[in-house]
Amino acid sequence: MRFLKMMILTVGLLLFIPCSSSAEEELFYDGISGEISIRGCFEQEMFNKYVSIMVSAKGDSTFSPVYVDTIYVDKKGYYFHKFYLPDDTVSGDYVLRIGTYELSKPIEYPLDFYVSVEDRTRYLVELNHAEDFASFVVQMRQSIHAFGLMPKSTSLPDNTWNAIYKEVYEKRPFDNLFSWRDIYYHSVAPHALDEAKIDEINNVLKEYERIFDFKSQECYELYESFGEDRAQANLLFYNKDVSTLQKVYEEFNRNVLLYAISTAYSPGNIKELIDRYKHLITFDLYLYNTNKDKAVNKIHGGTYTSMEELEQAIKAALSGDSGSNTGGNGPASSKIGKEKSTIHVTPNAVPDVTTIVPNNTSLKQFNDMMGYEWALEAVSYLAEKNVIVGDPNGNFAPNRNVTREEFVKMAVVAFGLYDENAGCLFDDVSVEHWAYKYIASAVQKGVLKGVGENRFGTGQPISREDIAVILVRIAEAKGFIVESAEPEFADVDNISAYAREAVGKLKAQGIIHGYGDNTFRGKANATRAEAAQIIFGLMKEVSRQ
Repeated sequence: MRFLKMMILTVGLLLFIPCSSSAEEELFYDGISGEISIRGCFEQEMFNKYVSIMVSAKGDSTFSPVYVDTIYVDKKGYYFHKFYLPDDTVSGDYVLRIGTYELSKPIEYPLDFYVSVEDRTRYLVELNHAEDFASFVVQMRQSIHAFGLMPKSTSLPDNTWNAIYKEVYEKRPFDNLFSWRDIYYHSVAPHALDEAKIDEINNVLKEYERIFDFKSQECYELYESFGEDRAQANLLFYNKDVSTLQKVYEEFNRNVLLYAISTAYSPGNIKELIDRYKHLITFDLYLYNTNKDKAVNKIHGGTYTSMEELEQAIKAALSGDSGSNTGGNGPASSKIGKEKSTIHVTPNAVPDVTTIVPNNTSLKQFNDMMGYEWALEAVSYLAEKNVIVGDPNGNFAPNRNVTREEFVKMAVVAFGLYDENAGCLFDDVSVEHWAYKYIASAVQKGVLKGVGENRFGTGQPISREDIAVILVRIAEAKGFIVESAEPEFADVDNISAYAREAVGKLKAQGIIHGYGDNTFRGKANATRAEAAQIIFGLMKEVSRQ
């Protein structure tokens, strides 16, 4: 009867009729347990039915299956199925086929590196009974390859692998393959993070999310409050000693605190952070405690990638040493054997944008531009042209995130797009709103769209990549030719697909260069200083044509 069932299902798979629809599937294979799962969705509605799946050896043209079954598909075409191959299935490469009578042929995708029950048992015995460390290393290499346990997000040097093998070796014997895998991953994950290049860090954290489990850490709630900026906070792991899981946790809590201080919206917020998490600070707070208010006022707006940088900034604030490091440009702490690198990890970091101010520009100085000299010329020029204004106290607030409506106003005025007769119909922008005419003018010129659901996104900070998109549209509307180019940034994959072309065009034009670590950080919120700098850069290019 079992043979008859296999034959019927096999014939059924081979007699599918043509259909224009396709399906997207995902197959997951756990080499340790042998569990296979498949999920997917047919594009057409399937009206609650069963479809056939079959697993056969790779290269088997007769489709002689080792496993056959039917799985349920709901009326929208979704399906999910978990199963195991029979215990007598040998190790090797297989193909899983899934299909319905609506398809001309089965959908195929590989099930490579399947490890049999017998081989899984043998690997465990060999690992536990290796005569010495050298023999154990040989068995480890074979095992992690067979089970597909090699790190995907970073490559590790031989000396690091030797350290990993040593750590796992010392924890023998293993009760089962599951405990062996957990021990292995708990050793690999910290080393992978420790060796990761700056553009690999977020991938490593994602790959080993279950191992790191930051939810148990003291600063996790604060970490969660960063939203999408968590990816920037994660970069503080770079060049830190995190070779063990305990060290990862220690640095995580310190990194979160450093990032929160670097992006604090007020000096009072910094004081609250230091008072609450003072036990995480690795230097003596005696000097800080002598004059907290003065210290936090001085260090507010700086970027701190290490406790050493924060300590130096506090000492400079309370000693009157204006020449000391105040954050933002200092190198990350470096460990022996790793490349030193200057990194910036917050939206406050100084972008590398070349600017040339016309010689006849009379510079208008704001009171709060100390530490933002890189943007001084752009800010002063735009102030002279009434593109930007400060507050009644003469401050520009360069470190504050610029909102979507603030940026649109700046861009509209800078490029002469204002239209008194323009109108728009966003649900969150009333005609009484101070920015209504600026938003309407941008919409009228075809350079602005909303955030979806007929909303403009009033009050929301604007991202760096959205600024690029809007400015490229403005450039094209002004008849300025912007050549296409791929954005050659280390984090290009983190730039939204809709914005990559715009980012590439501005980079090719020399209007943006990104940060010192060759990242663009497209999803990061732009500051008022950054917005002024990039607008100024485009204004110069447009004026030259």
